[in-house]
Amino acid sequence: MTFITQTGPGRVSQFLWGARAQNTFTFGYPASLDNPRFWREPQDGSESAQVNDGQDAWITTRDFRAAFQARWLDPQAWAAFQRFLDWGAVGGTFAFVPDAVNAPLFVIPGCLLVEPFDKPSPSLEVNGFQMIDFMIRNPTYDLGLAWR
Repeated sequence: MTFITQTGPGRVSQFLWGARAQNTFTFGYPASLDNPRFWREPQDGSESAQVNDGQDAWITTRDFRAAFQARWLDPQAWAAFQRFLDWGAVGGTFAFVPDAVNAPLFVIPGCLLVEPFDKPSPSLEVNGFQMIDFMIRNPTYDLGLAWR
């Protein structure tokens, strides 16, 4: 399954998923990935504790996270994006292509969906198209550096 929204102004990004990354969802005009936010946080198992007048902390490793708003998804695009969310919700890994036009071979493999997990709750745009907030993580690659 390949789904490409009409390309136009703005960044064109892709998500590739499936057993052989055979499924593609391309965000291009009018659909877009808006309000990107990037950070890193310690993985589970990391701890911080107060010790006397100091602090003891250990970090097992860090996850690189990104949050986006998938916007302007018409009914056909929304149905295709739901298939991507279904794949991610069961722990399926996927690849992220931050700039599919200028750097189509720059692919970040091993991404995982964090949210929405079991209750996707889309909102409506002014024209009736769908919008949804979602978050991804990658244990190896800095998603913020990849986006720039």
